[in-house]
Amino acid sequence: MRFFLSTCCLLLVCVGVACGPGKTQVDASSLTGAFGDASPEIQGHISSVVSAVSANDYEAALGPLQAVIKNKLSPEQTSALTALLADMQRVVVENQDDFSMDVYNGLSDLVGTLAGNPPINM
Repeated sequence: MRFFLSTCCLLLVCVGVACGPGKTQVDASSLTGAFGDASPEIQGHISSVVSAVSANDYEAALGPLQAVIKNKLSPEQTSALTALLADMQRVVVENQDDFSMDVYNGLSDLVGTLAGNPPINM
């Protein structure tokens, strides 16, 4: 009986460790509302960003995000983008094995651009 209980406990621990918590997802849907009155071109970029972020393909989201950030943004749009970029950076840091350093650096560059800092040329 003791062996059976020990085996069951060990099995439960192994299943719990293997399943573990799921990967953190970033909700990009707030961008759709913030950019609801933007031009069709910008809305197309936002749609691309939302799709890429939903698929955890942050690298694919970098280009459209850069195109959006280059435009004049309202405070609501800036706030939504800032929150999204912060969430994306957090997920990249928490899941370093799943993302390249280029993705993290790209996100950092976008945060700097959004804050009005000039790009760093090396």
